[in-house]
Amino acid sequence: MSASTCHLTAIDRQPKPITAPWAIAETARLGGQFLKWLFCDAGIVRRQTTFLLAARGWLSNPEGIVAQLDPSRIADPAVALADLLRSGRPGEVIAAAYGSKPAGLIQALNRLGPDALADPAKYEMFFGLFADRRHRPKVRAAQYLGRLTAEKLDVLFSLDPALLSVKMLKRDLTLEQVSRLNKALTAIRAASDPADEDALVAAALAGDENRTIEQFVSAWVRRCRLAPLPFDGDPEAGVYPITTAADLMTESVRFKNCARSLGRVVDAVAGRNGYVVHEDQGRPVAMTALVRFEDGQWAIENVYGPSNDRVPSEIQAPIRRWFAERGVGTLRRQRLQPEWAATLELVGFRTWRGFGDDDPELLED
Repeated sequence: MSASTCHLTAIDRQPKPITAPWAIAETARLGGQFLKWLFCDAGIVRRQTTFLLAARGWLSNPEGIVAQLDPSRIADPAVALADLLRSGRPGEVIAAAYGSKPAGLIQALNRLGPDALADPAKYEMFFGLFADRRHRPKVRAAQYLGRLTAEKLDVLFSLDPALLSVKMLKRDLTLEQVSRLNKALTAIRAASDPADEDALVAAALAGDENRTIEQFVSAWVRRCRLAPLPFDGDPEAGVYPITTAADLMTESVRFKNCARSLGRVVDAVAGRNGYVVHEDQGRPVAMTALVRFEDGQWAIENVYGPSNDRVPSEIQAPIRRWFAERGVGTLRRQRLQPEWAATLELVGFRTWRGFGDDDPELLED
């Protein structure tokens, strides 16, 4: 419908488009004059009241509403409903259609804007937001979200309740991000103590709106415990399994290696890898990296010294023997052929170790 069709009398009055095909098809059921009024004269609340009814099919079956609010006109229910939508009280019309008018609903209609939502099912979601008292926290958070869009409604209903806060919602999260956040929180809850839940959520919600999702997730992961290893520590032998993400990051700094990278930490939390520290009278000697296979068995990936230096064979041997006695073998692969070792020397590699190699395959000059 164009501006000329509206016969506007004020220069600043413009027809408001309806971009959702379903909404045009439904509202047209009440006649051309009603559709003209809807495009040109209806305010946002009356427009959205019309769409709310249309989404539930009332415009094609107006008798139920008219019988409640204007029974004398039941003979021509489409015209009667059109008049009720134009000049009746929106709250009464909604109550007749939905059985109730929840508190806050009429004011919130304004925040949907003048256009219809693309998916009529979102109007059921919108009504339910105010009709179901269990959604009160969502309603309170929604008050600070400005214009309510279909995606914001999806986010409100999808976000884990523990993360439902104004600070989180103001980050304009996409539904895909929310899905990932929910999965992350599920995994982190399984890998952290219930007593840490408040601290976990506080870490996620702290800070300003510029804090990134990556920062949230990093803060969460640091509070996790690592998957259990199939043996206990042995202080007498100087063997200390790392049991928490925080300890792994601390030990990684002490050993000057990359075990503190988020990918490696998550692997350890998820039970794909494990780490054990070896000390001699409190002095760091080695860190053993373990790998877990699909059948649940563990094996030594390698034994690393501080700064990833080579651990001498006389130190490695008792370490590997200690693990072997507990059913943890060594992951080994075929040694590199001398021809390829020579090739690596020519391109600058002075040492080369594969999984489980006790000694460098290329020796220092």
